[in-house]
Amino acid sequence: MKPAAVDRRPTSAGRHLFLMLWLLLGVASAAPAVTTPPEPVRPEPGEAAGPAGTLLEPRLVGLLTLYTPREVERFYAERDWRPFWIDRDGPTAAARSLLEAVRASGDEGLNPAEYHLPEIEPLLLATPLNGADAARLELLFSDAFLVLARHLAEGRRRPADVDPDWHIPVQAGNPGDLLRQVAAGRPVSGALDSQRPAHPGYRRLREALVRYRALADSGGWPELPAGEKLESGMRDARVPILRHRLQITGDAPSRLPADPELFDGELDAAVRAFQSRHGLEVDGVVGRRTRAALAASARERVRQLVINLERWRWLPRDFGPRHIQVNVAAFELEYLERDQPPLDMKVIIGRTYRSTPAFTQRMTYLELNPYWNVPKRIARLDLLPKLERDPEYFDRQGIRILSDWSANAEVIPPAEMEWEPGSGRAFPYRLQQLPGPLNALGRIKFMLPNRFDIYLHDTPSRNLFQRTVRTFSSGCIRLEKPIELALRVLEGSSWNEASLLEAIDSGEHRIISLPRSIPVYLVYLTAWVDAAGVVNFRNDIYDRDRRMEQALFGYPRH
Repeated sequence: MKPAAVDRRPTSAGRHLFLMLWLLLGVASAAPAVTTPPEPVRPEPGEAAGPAGTLLEPRLVGLLTLYTPREVERFYAERDWRPFWIDRDGPTAAARSLLEAVRASGDEGLNPAEYHLPEIEPLLLATPLNGADAARLELLFSDAFLVLARHLAEGRRRPADVDPDWHIPVQAGNPGDLLRQVAAGRPVSGALDSQRPAHPGYRRLREALVRYRALADSGGWPELPAGEKLESGMRDARVPILRHRLQITGDAPSRLPADPELFDGELDAAVRAFQSRHGLEVDGVVGRRTRAALAASARERVRQLVINLERWRWLPRDFGPRHIQVNVAAFELEYLERDQPPLDMKVIIGRTYRSTPAFTQRMTYLELNPYWNVPKRIARLDLLPKLERDPEYFDRQGIRILSDWSANAEVIPPAEMEWEPGSGRAFPYRLQQLPGPLNALGRIKFMLPNRFDIYLHDTPSRNLFQRTVRTFSSGCIRLEKPIELALRVLEGSSWNEASLLEAIDSGEHRIISLPRSIPVYLVYLTAWVDAAGVVNFRNDIYDRDRRMEQALFGYPRH
């Protein structure tokens, strides 16, 4: 009887041991001393020193902690266990290039400690580099490359673990394939550069991080002492402090005025510039909200920049030649198309307890003079209590009650509605507001079918766009310039401004398919740098930065 075949492949533990032994035998020789590296890059104060909760979980391999042991093993198995980063002369040019990239990873808003820098640098100080240390370095360099490449491509944390309101899919990287390309001769720097977002918005934010970190390292800026509000024409001992604070961040010119304690026109312009880039009311008055923004420390701004660089790594690498981006945290919408000036407008977003999620979907059609089929939750919590207090409310607002959600639903009088608040029964009816001047959706609704029932629409409440904080909707996006947006998305069709306004004025409900669907991105960015190089910060209206801060820096903000 023929004996059963025996699987002579080594076990996982055996392969790791074999790799360690092979590297020891293959590299063990008296390597020359390695040049002493500079001081290691430290994480931000309070930042977690290791990648707990990252995309990758650590695994103990021998005496080493690796985050990608299977990919490391696969890499060496494919090259017959030959070392790549370390040779008989010590670290190769590729290893030195990777070490430089790891040390500089803090400029990306990453944490160099997550790429084995604290373990690698002491080993490089060994004189001479013995076989065991060479073997450890070899594995650490491979693991560091794989983790750094993945973090540049996908971020340090999974969105689902950090922000449950972020629903934009992250594009997966392929660090293992990238490592094989490097082993075949591709420069390390070019390979890693290919993984970071190439969008100018990411590059500008990265440059801002370097500047603000330098400011933080040099002591930041002074805190404005408490006192009454400051405004143009006043003379106050705090004015020189305010001016110096604004000079440090580039809001005020760096020259000394003739009367240092006078709040002059130049300082008024500087305060207005600061207010504008912080999303505050631009009035030149240093009141409560402006003081709060001035009081944020340089370290806090550094953390805010790091948080938003992470969000950039979650975004698609290519938004497409024509797209709409709504920055929920900034209450702003941009329609962007190559070779055309952008269309910008203010928006109104969801209340804090009905927050607007971050997601992407394609806009496919719009409705003129839309009906508003009120979501059941809004009907139950908002409109039915108003009907109970005022039986004529629905009639005045043009709201009717339909028997169900079918196309053949019948209209029923409010008195015949068989449902009591607090009964525990699901609300079986549909509330529908007719087209007209009071319709909550205004004259146009832009449809991007999605599971959140979120869309973009006009609004009759035009006065709300004058507010600086615009959290008034139940999650949908209300538009300041709906006609202008409609004309942009209908480009390539027979519609023009005259025909569009005529159709709206008719009062007839009409559905218009777009000639081309357009991707819409609803994002949450509390820090960005605009095309003019102005660094913008916004308040964390939905408390999402706090969750990110805890995940990236390892502690909650108090």
